[in-house]
Amino acid sequence: MLSFVNPGEIDMKAVEVMGLSAKTGDSPIGRFGTGLKYAIAITLRVNGHITIYSGTNCYKFEKNLISFRGKSIEQVVMSKNGGPFINLPFTNDYGQDWEPWQALRELESNARDEGGHSSPHCISPQDGFTTIHVSCPEIEKAYLELPKLFLETRAVANHMLKHAEIHTPTHHTRDGIYYRGVRVADCEKPALYVYNFNRGLTLTEDRTLSFGCKQMLEWQIASTIAHCDSREVITNVLEAPSHTLEDKLPWYSISYYKDDLFWQIVAEYVNEGRANYLRPVLLNTYYKGAGLDDELYKPYKPNAREAKMLAEAYTLLAEFNPPEAKIVEALNNDALGLAYKGKIYLAKRNFDMGLGTLVGTLFEETAHHKHGYHDCSRTFQQYLIDTISRLLIDLDFANKPE
Repeated sequence: MLSFVNPGEIDMKAVEVMGLSAKTGDSPIGRFGTGLKYAIAITLRVNGHITIYSGTNCYKFEKNLISFRGKSIEQVVMSKNGGPFINLPFTNDYGQDWEPWQALRELESNARDEGGHSSPHCISPQDGFTTIHVSCPEIEKAYLELPKLFLETRAVANHMLKHAEIHTPTHHTRDGIYYRGVRVADCEKPALYVYNFNRGLTLTEDRTLSFGCKQMLEWQIASTIAHCDSREVITNVLEAPSHTLEDKLPWYSISYYKDDLFWQIVAEYVNEGRANYLRPVLLNTYYKGAGLDDELYKPYKPNAREAKMLAEAYTLLAEFNPPEAKIVEALNNDALGLAYKGKIYLAKRNFDMGLGTLVGTLFEETAHHKHGYHDCSRTFQQYLIDTISRLLIDLDFANKPE
């Protein structure tokens, strides 16, 4: 038998009325009303027994077979101190997709929220306390996995604003995602650390991570690491093995703040000649944020044929007066050109694609550089149309006999 003991005597409206919650703290992990109803229904569904004591008043729960639209349904009923059973507003199909371990999670969450505790032994009820007894082999088996469901370790790093904690994994908690100490998801890849969030996550009704939060989870982890207070954690993550979750975090979403410990460590890697350990996107963000624009891309020296092609492109675009371009090995996202902070960058690939591509790229980046037009903007579109129209008119005029 399992026992869950909370200080204070429960108001049994928590099981008699749908939609109630008795939580008063600022960061509860349980929902004493809804979660308790789920726990009762699940326990009865797997043929277990559950009794709640409010002080020394005993409330016993059983199933009562009823018929609804020709179908047999087991309604949950409750008896106080051996008296007659009354119908409750739910059946043992409540939370029909839930498993016994989830019933345990609800009962344990309620106890922890209320400053109580649980025990694998029978604890006698007493005045001033709520005591719940559960006798159910499947839930008792799940109790042995309690260290997996609830985070018990101390954090080795914290988000600077306390939004999240980073823990060293144990045998039980490895590859788990936790919300306020309760496991809500599993990592899709092995993780170096365990991440416990205190805010910013949305859970489904069965208190697992919602689909939207799963999509954003890696961003949340990257943000937690980038704003954490542990040099050891940051260093380990920066050099994470390729098979781990941390190796593919979306660092492109992390902003540069030079005072953050994270960016100070990145700067150390660069200054000490260890930049090859870092993801390219991290280096790009660091170089841009630190104003080291010329370090963004590896310079490329055109050969004789390419130099002649570049000179021809400048001649063809002479009336637009393009600025001197920096030729580089490659640009982010395999781009052909980039106008950035008063400079123009051209990727080596332009030469492989021919004079027409080189002229087009140089013309486009000149427009970005001189006029500030953005890609896919209406103003840029109008500029291109006006330029083409003018060139066609000039060409027509030049070909007409005097």
